[in-house]
Order: sequence, then structure tokens, then C-alpha cells
Amino acid sequence: MELHVFQKLCEKLKAQGVLEDSPNLTVEHQAHMFLHIVATDASNCNAKDSFQHSGGTISHYCHLVLDAIIQLEESYINQPSKANAGYIPVPPEIIKSTKFYPYFQNCIGALDGSLVPVTVPSKVSFVYRCRKGFTAQNILVVCSFDFTFQYVLAG
Repeated sequence: MELHVFQKLCEKLKAQGVLEDSPNLTVEHQAHMFLHIVATDASNCNAKDSFQHSGGTISHYCHLVLDAIIQLEESYINQPSKANAGYIPVPPEIIKSTKFYPYFQNCIGALDGSLVPVTVPSKVSFVYRCRKGFTAQNILVVCSFDFTFQYVLAG
């Protein structure tokens, strides 16, 4: 996370009144501990060593920051309207098939992974070389039934 984004997050947490400085830790320090754990998948013991606080302190402030971020959800995430909440029409490809309906009636798309050949500079080609001997990028794709991409993860 870039510094200006981190500072903006801390400003929002303070401005909304969902998180405040404690006698021991500023909002910035609390958010830093939380983001470190979330971003690096650090254990409590690891965070204890990194931040030189007790495990109880780490856990307490991580829960406070998580609760504060959840409270900001209404401001930044648009949920479906209450009248249509949870309603997604069943695609005709599923309704028309006895093989798929009713088993996949709540399915909104399909997900698959693929190895895509890529051309990269020779100095980094070893990073992209796959077990089959060519350079490639692994991707995960989610498509709706009308063949539009809903999500793509390259990594």
C-alpha cells in the first residue's frame, strides 16, 4: 500500500469516529499492525516480534481495526437493493438442461485456471519458465454464462 493511501485510510478511520488513538498506540500504528498481519499472513507470534508488543495487545488492536474497517463498509460498498437482494436470474443454459437444473440453479458463472504462454525479457525469463519448458503466466478466470469476464487473477 502506498503511503498516501495508508494516510488517507487512517484519516477516514479517525474522521468517521470508528477508530481513535489509544494512550499507547496511534491509529496509524494500529492500522500498520493490522495491515502487516493481513498482507503478510503473519502469525500473532511473528507480529509480536516485529512490533515488540504482547500477543494480547496485537490481537486486541487487530480486532479493533477490523471492526472499524467493517463499519466503513456501508460508505464504500454498494449492496444490492433490499427489493432485489440476493436475486440473480438463473441462466437459460442451466434451466433448459436436466443435467444441470436444479443442481446449479444458484451458479452465477464458471471458474477455471489456465497456463498462458508469454514473452518476457530474457533477464527474468527464469521466473516465468514452467515445467513444460516454455515461459508462461498462470491465470484464474471467472466467466458468466454469456461469456463475459467477471474476474481475472494473474499470478
